[in-house]
Amino acid sequence: MGCTPSESLLASTLECFYDQSCINLIQTMAGYNKNITPIPLNITNSRFLVNTTVMNLINDLFIEKWSTIMNYSSYFNRCSPMICSYTYIQQLDSFYTLIYLLGLYGGLTIILKWISPKIVYFINKIYQRRKKTISSIEPIPTIQGAAIEIMDANNINNTTAPSQSENLFSISSNYWIIDLTVFILVTIGILISFIYVRQERKNHPASTGTTCLMIFIIE
Repeated sequence: MGCTPSESLLASTLECFYDQSCINLIQTMAGYNKNITPIPLNITNSRFLVNTTVMNLINDLFIEKWSTIMNYSSYFNRCSPMICSYTYIQQLDSFYTLIYLLGLYGGLTIILKWISPKIVYFINKIYQRRKKTISSIEPIPTIQGAAIEIMDANNINNTTAPSQSENLFSISSNYWIIDLTVFILVTIGILISFIYVRQERKNHPASTGTTCLMIFIIE
């Protein structure tokens, strides 16, 4: 029983309509005098039980059997949609995250190995040009200049080897800077991707498996 008549009706059952004597009693109490004998409900042809509540019957729309026929061509001919699309929700798993990070690492490695030497080259050119601009040229007296030229001529063989070692050191330093830059950028990219993937997993905790949303017409 409920507080209102509608709640009482929803909580009740239709057991009386399966019994002929109960139907006759309702007719007598309602003052129904027409010579019509209602036929009681048949439990054998129904999927609902006798004690099924009216609320459950309403939830099932009083439908005994639901026959679905999907005809996509009829749907398109009748509705004439301009575009057809479907969506699906896929949960991010550990295997997908690993494949995604490896692919991102490979892509960043290729791109950064191509662009990092150019960046270091341009930075070095700018630094050398700025160094030449800042350095000032001072006049040297004739006697002092001749002495310097004699000293340079005597020491030219001694300075050749150090200059070559300095060039090799400069080249190795450039490669070391390139490798360090690539490593730092790749590490930053992987960390950002990992944080993004974990955030997406937190935002969609209830999505399991793959579900598809499709539209169809029932005839």
